[in-house]
Amino acid sequence: IGTGAGGAVAAARLAEAGYDVVMLEEGGYYTKSDFTEREAELTERLYAEGALRTTEDLSIALVQGSTVGGSTTVNWMIMLRTPPYVLEQWARESGVYGMSAGEMAPIFDRIEREVHSRTVPLDAHSANNRILLDGAAALGWRTTSAAINANGCIRCGFCGVGCRHDAKQSTLVTFVPRALAAGATLYANARVSRVELRERDG
Repeated sequence: IGTGAGGAVAAARLAEAGYDVVMLEEGGYYTKSDFTEREAELTERLYAEGALRTTEDLSIALVQGSTVGGSTTVNWMIMLRTPPYVLEQWARESGVYGMSAGEMAPIFDRIEREVHSRTVPLDAHSANNRILLDGAAALGWRTTSAAINANGCIRCGFCGVGCRHDAKQSTLVTFVPRALAAGATLYANARVSRVELRERDG
């Protein structure tokens, strides 16, 4: 259920392992030809509740993708590894196992390879980012460039409304096609409200 960073990766892995896979996505199926860079129109189309989804008490906005590729279709491509101290906290407080920093490192490596994750080159920073980096350097603060999942990015600046150049290596152009190529089925505009488990006969 869902074709974002979790669902699409699971679908591709399972389909490629020979399992029967069905992907269900609440949002529509749009591709680069649909990404016209018309922000108002695309925000309404690509985000959950037109980017107006909030917590029940309205205190926090939940800017969440609702399209094939999920939030990976509309995010700004920053690739962050879960820090070791967070993994340790999950293990300590929630009983999560099999996700220590050492166990996760090869998984992070594999995903980063598959989505072409690369450090942003120094000459690719915007003027705003350059001010922050130069200011931090003047103060003696340590900075590092983030990694992004892009291949052939031309830095047009419309990442938040889908990539019309297919440079953003979202699950829309990576894991969803892999799942489909391995025999998975995709249903877009399919909202899931309940999951029922039934045993098969035979």
